[in-house]
Amino acid sequence: MRTLLKWGSLTLMGVLLLSGVFIYVVASGVNEVTEYTENDFFTYRILTDKEIAQAPRISADYVFVSQPGDGHAPSNAIIFQRASDIEPLRIYLRGLGYALDKRRLGANEVWSQQERHGGAVFYLSFNRGTGEAVLTKVQND
Repeated sequence: MRTLLKWGSLTLMGVLLLSGVFIYVVASGVNEVTEYTENDFFTYRILTDKEIAQAPRISADYVFVSQPGDGHAPSNAIIFQRASDIEPLRIYLRGLGYALDKRRLGANEVWSQQERHGGAVFYLSFNRGTGEAVLTKVQND
């Protein structure tokens, strides 16, 4: 009987501890947009989509942005400053099997895989005036 009470108490304490950790993680902004660099070792390796991580670096000045998708599709982006040309990114997307859609979303080029419905879509934008280029992958499935 004592052993049962002891294990029951330990189990209850464990459940309460795990519940507290879960509430802390949810309340601490896990669902917020995260901006980081490659030097943020763990964040980069945990949050960066493989295809975004392997994108060509068209500028030495860039950051990554991860948005978990609470209520919308999750996305991952690489934002370049002082870029002069986005053609290497277009070549990269074609090499991955994506094709430029005829439609645009604002200033964004829309890239999708024609044979797949759903799946990921890439958005590519470039502001020549500021030199900012953004490659975003949105996971739709």
